[in-house]
Amino acid sequence: MNTNELFKDLEKIGNEVLQSSKIETKLPESPKIRASQMYMLFTDARKKGELSETTKTLCYQTIAREIGALKQWTSRYVEKGIIMEDESITFVNKILQTNYEKNYVSYDGGTIIGTPDIITDDEVIDIKNSFDIETHIKNITQDELHKQYYFQLQSYMLLTNKDKAKVLYVLMPTPDYLLEKQARALEYKYQDYDKALETLKLTNEVIASLPNEFRVFEYSIVRDENFLQQFNERYEPFKLFYQTTIKKLKLC
Repeated sequence: MNTNELFKDLEKIGNEVLQSSKIETKLPESPKIRASQMYMLFTDARKKGELSETTKTLCYQTIAREIGALKQWTSRYVEKGIIMEDESITFVNKILQTNYEKNYVSYDGGTIIGTPDIITDDEVIDIKNSFDIETHIKNITQDELHKQYYFQLQSYMLLTNKDKAKVLYVLMPTPDYLLEKQARALEYKYQDYDKALETLKLTNEVIASLPNEFRVFEYSIVRDENFLQQFNERYEPFKLFYQTTIKKLKLC
């Protein structure tokens, strides 16, 4: 869906919202940005002085979230990450001899919101489950942390007032029911569902047999003291675009 189509959909939703007394029709003047979406704010436009299409999309997604109409979709990659989060933390504790616990507290800094996976006395940690071996190899051999994760961690450090943060890339076997869903998608390739499923299960066995040190990889960063200033500089034009958009949608 391109930007124009997304805006038209939001305009339609806006009109529907106005006709419903059950939904809040007045959106806040200052939007909150999720830490996981922060990279979208820091994506530069091709032309200086303008907002990038990615940043505009962030605006539309933020409005959709505020009115409770954010598109609900989950890729198999995201689904595995969510499902395996608790098991991944347990596995990490076993391998690294740590005692990490899942954090369930959401932080609200006024304009930035987020829920870090793990918070210790001196750092914040985010678990990233690699979908497969190929993805894991790509993740752990990069010279720099992925832009999306970098800005997510900077946001978390700001919210929790920590000076250190890290991503833990973890490679776990895929749950059986997800393998079954994959097998259905690959059935056309193998011309046989059972054969596709067997191939996927063999890959799972390979993952389980890999050295534990390979399956857990740490990528650490430190707090950028200029991050808040950089955020504020980008937030103001984003906020203006957001306010202009909700005005067009008659949601202010």
